[in-house]
Formats: sequence, structure tokens, C-alpha cells
Amino acid sequence: MAKYRLEEASTGRAGCQNKECKDQKIKILKGELRLGSWVDTERFQSFFWRHWGCVTPKIIASLNETIEESSGSEEDKDYTVLDGYDELSAENQEKVRQALEQGHVDDSDWKGDIEMNRPGKTGFRTRTPKKKNAGAEEEDEEEEKPQPKKRGRKKAEKEDTEEAAPKRAKRGGRKRADAEETAPRRIKKQS
Repeated sequence: MAKYRLEEASTGRAGCQNKECKDQKIKILKGELRLGSWVDTERFQSFFWRHWGCVTPKIIASLNETIEESSGSEEDKDYTVLDGYDELSAENQEKVRQALEQGHVDDSDWKGDIEMNRPGKTGFRTRTPKKKNAGAEEEDEEEEKPQPKKRGRKKAEKEDTEEAAPKRAKRGGRKRADAEETAPRRIKKQS
């Protein structure tokens, strides 16, 4: 079975497996160019489809490896070894050929961040840091945040209260003493 398949979508039912499209439940429309990756697990065997604009440079590199393995050399690339390439329209064949030669999908087709659509890059979107503030702003924010409550008393407070009040007896001991004073004594019966 072929590892990849290129085709123009026959229906609009398949969902794109790119994370962003999958989260938004975006379907691949009828007639759109798509790439399928063969998935073979214990439970099922199927193609996972992606929009042509969601194919990353890493996947293009894998497609190039597949072509080189079956063609034998880098100069004599035979794109027809890709399953479904023959059945594509001339326009879509040109898109695929151009992407394989340059190592990435054409920028006009790419649906992610342009910086990520270059050979050697992985992913679809650039990652942004969680906080992008200047150093001074971060210091102000830290001062405004309330300090977390600590369990127990602070050392300074403890020293002040020790001088003013006598130490308390342990809780368990005091209760026992009080209980012994008020409770009637039981006398053991001798048998």
C-alpha cells in the first residue's frame, strides 16, 4: 500500500488532520487538492487527509524521500510514483511538482505562518511567549500581586506573643485533665 496519496477531494466529508483545522472542524471541500497519509493501526487502516495548504515542509521532505527511493536517483525524479499524481489536473500537478522542488508548499497556498513554511522548519504556527512585557512592567506586576498566605505565624509575631502570653498547654493534655475532673470515677468490680 502507498504511504501517501494525492487527489482532488471527491466529496466534502473528510476533515483536515492538521491540528488547527481539526480543532475548528474544517472540512476539505469537494475538488480541493489534498494529501493523504496512510495510517495502519490494530483497530483500523485509513488515509488521514490534509489540505494541500496544511502540508508542512517536513511532510514534503518525506514525499521527496519516497520519490528518491523508488526513482533511484535525485536527478531522475519520477513524480508518478506518488499514488494519485497521474489523476490530478495539470494545474495541481504543477503545484505538487513545484512544492517538491522547492521543499515547501507555495506561499500562496500555505495556510499557516509564512516563516514556518521553509525547509527545516517544523510546525504550522510560530510560538509566542506567554508574557511579552518589558522588565519594568514585570516588576510592577509582581508588586501588585498579593503574597500567598502562609500557614502558621510569622517569626516576628511569634516572638511578640510569647512575651505577652504564657505558653499554652498541649491540647490533648488539657482536655484529658478537664475530663478527669468532671467525670465520675469508675470502680472496677472484682469478680
